[in-house]
Amino acid sequence: MSVISNLRLSAKVMLIVVMLLSLTAGMTAFAVIKANQMAAATTHLVEDPVKGNSLAARVDSAFTHMHQIAYETVVETDDGQLPELQKEFDAQAALARAALKEMKPLIEGEHVAPYKVMTDNLETYVTLNKELQEQRMIHLLFDCESTLQDRMTPVFDQAAAAITLLNSQQQKDIDQSAVDAAKDSQAVFWWLIGAGGTGALLLGALSIYISRKEIAGPIVGMTQAMEKLAGGDLTTHVSGKERRDEIGAMARAVQVFKENGLALTTAEAEKVRMEAQGAEERQRAEAERAALAEEQAHVVESVAEGLSRLSDGDLLYRLPDD
Repeated sequence: MSVISNLRLSAKVMLIVVMLLSLTAGMTAFAVIKANQMAAATTHLVEDPVKGNSLAARVDSAFTHMHQIAYETVVETDDGQLPELQKEFDAQAALARAALKEMKPLIEGEHVAPYKVMTDNLETYVTLNKELQEQRMIHLLFDCESTLQDRMTPVFDQAAAAITLLNSQQQKDIDQSAVDAAKDSQAVFWWLIGAGGTGALLLGALSIYISRKEIAGPIVGMTQAMEKLAGGDLTTHVSGKERRDEIGAMARAVQVFKENGLALTTAEAEKVRMEAQGAEERQRAEAERAALAEEQAHVVESVAEGLSRLSDGDLLYRLPDD
């Protein structure tokens, strides 16, 4: 009887163990599935706005170069340089169009309005530049300046404002994805803690160790990294990029966000430098135009004086050589 009782007890223990293991395995499997879904969703949510920011930076850089070239067209004194300037302008316009085309599939919701302003203003700016080129070729310098200042510059400013708005909207999307990822990571973490607690009689310590080390720990660390990056700390180290699972995919997506943030910062610094350079060029051009206007006024005054003297009968009067 004792043998039979022991066998029955062993069977019950084995059944309980199997049930505990099955429950633990089911909860762990659910957590892993949830982690996979979260990884795919987070990768999508992060990659789209990050790519959009990168493309917007390319459009901004190209538009800034185009505006600088337009200024150089007005102040350039060598007509032989005009074809080369137009060639460079067309190349920058092509870069802007390509970036906008690549950006289009990513545009939805509130992003549509600034994207349309960027697209429309680019084509308007290109059309105005053709008019500027025609005026410059026949030396209508004052008309050139009017076209640039009164018509092209407002178009450029509107496009720049639209790019800034689009960047802020996409940054908001990135911040929201970080918040969502933090919530999901907490849910996965507690599910894994529950699985470890349920199987604590046999596999508790091991389950907790594995969950924290291999899944929950990296997810929490990655969430903290995303929050720091979203806050502007681009020096944050992103760990786990070398992993070949979904967590590695998330880490690589966050790394892309970090690298594009660095690229955007560089592009903004370049924009500031080019704007400063453009301001310097405009000051030089204004000084040259002022000198030219003074010289023309002097010539007109001299001719008027000569005509007045001749009309008075002074046929020996000569215009000054200067």
